[in-house]
Amino acid sequence: MRFFGVVFVLLGSLPAATVLGAEPNGSSASSPRWRLLVPAYFYPAGEGLRHWRQVEQAAEQVPLAVVVNPASGPGNKPDANYRRVVRQLRRRAVLLGYVATGYGRRDAEEVRRDIDRWLAFYPGLRGFFFDEQSRRKEHLPFYAQVANYARARLPGAALVANPGTTFAPEYAHWRTADVYCIYEGSEFPSYLTQPRWTHLPGGAIPLVLWHGVGSAAEAKALLGRVALPRGSYVFVTDGGPPNPWNRLPRYWDELVRLLATEGKR
Repeated sequence: MRFFGVVFVLLGSLPAATVLGAEPNGSSASSPRWRLLVPAYFYPAGEGLRHWRQVEQAAEQVPLAVVVNPASGPGNKPDANYRRVVRQLRRRAVLLGYVATGYGRRDAEEVRRDIDRWLAFYPGLRGFFFDEQSRRKEHLPFYAQVANYARARLPGAALVANPGTTFAPEYAHWRTADVYCIYEGSEFPSYLTQPRWTHLPGGAIPLVLWHGVGSAAEAKALLGRVALPRGSYVFVTDGGPPNPWNRLPRYWDELVRLLATEGKR
């Protein structure tokens, strides 16, 4: 009984659209072809600060969401440099605080504590990026509770979940998030050409994160093959292991121009 209660509350509190954009399955031809989500896992000082400024400039050209991640989460105290970039970007991009979920095995109280710290440390965040989401249906109650808590603490919160692959469709049906990362990696799995897996149920928005892509031309080729609906989120970089997200791609400006140009078609 508790499972169905959790799902009912989640569904009943869901807005028709969030700050991450209207649902792509129902969007018009005038909506953007692509939206950009940046895992900004680089510290906002020195070279990293230059990357943050480039991200801020990109917000003038493409719809933009940015994952903020000081310490695989909010850390134990606010960081002045992160507070500064959050203040500078909060009106130009959707800023999301990184929260690890341990594939449904992390203690729910720890997840709630991370959410509370994000809101206390970094005013201006619009939502959360739930990393390490389980793809298994049995963990749905955990993620429904987490989503309910996040939306209660931050009304209208934008939620992005990252299973990084295909996942039980019940997550999208019950909208435990607004955006789901359906692939994270350096390959091109065949299911990315299949609308069954790329057009998510319940009006949820797909996201794809590619790393190890050597050039803007290769990025364009990948985007040309994938069967994502209008309004989907993407990110492409030439970075690689162990942390492909610790800098922007060397072809960042070309990537932004590509998405801006393609987004008008």
